[in-house]
Amino acid sequence: LLISPVSFAEEPPQVRTRLQPAHYPQTLKLERPDVDTLGKAQFFHLAVTYYLGQGVPKDRGEAVRWFKRAAAAGDALSRYDLAILYRDGDGVEADAAESLRWFIKAGNSGSVDAQVHLGWMYQTGAGVPVSLTLARMWYEKAVDTSPYALNNYAVLQAYGEGVPQDGKAALLSFQIASRKGLSAGCLNVGLMYELGIGRAAAPG
Repeated sequence: LLISPVSFAEEPPQVRTRLQPAHYPQTLKLERPDVDTLGKAQFFHLAVTYYLGQGVPKDRGEAVRWFKRAAAAGDALSRYDLAILYRDGDGVEADAAESLRWFIKAGNSGSVDAQVHLGWMYQTGAGVPVSLTLARMWYEKAVDTSPYALNNYAVLQAYGEGVPQDGKAALLSFQIASRKGLSAGCLNVGLMYELGIGRAAAPG
């Protein structure tokens, strides 16, 4: 048997790794912008400006307000960030249901990060009841672009959970995720080789 999916289904990166000054060198520095002239991209950059305190006092509550403006205008990235902020209680009171609502909105808006995160949540039961059907659905939206989705979908294939069991396909997916630099993919390739899943077992 393979080890538990929880142990090697890898959680996707968090918003903390993205909202850093180096990623947003030209964020807007407007304390009283003319809102009528702004679009969702400008709303998002204002949110980041207040989140980081670039040119204005750092204000997480104000950042959330601008993230919501961007999200209401259809910005998938802001919807994903709101999901993380509500999950962690960062600038708002922690609210798991509101976090899930924003994850789903972001995923349906095309956010690959949200799609992977939802797949991981439903696969591992992180804040939601386990649903391998929903895990598969969200991973399938992201497997072509995300090594995290590819790796975690392969976990489902290796176990035959929510999808038909297919060791060869799982091994191939782990190998691709590994070549894309995902450490969990490397680990899972080794496990598959050792246990002889998808190929002959390694000599003992």
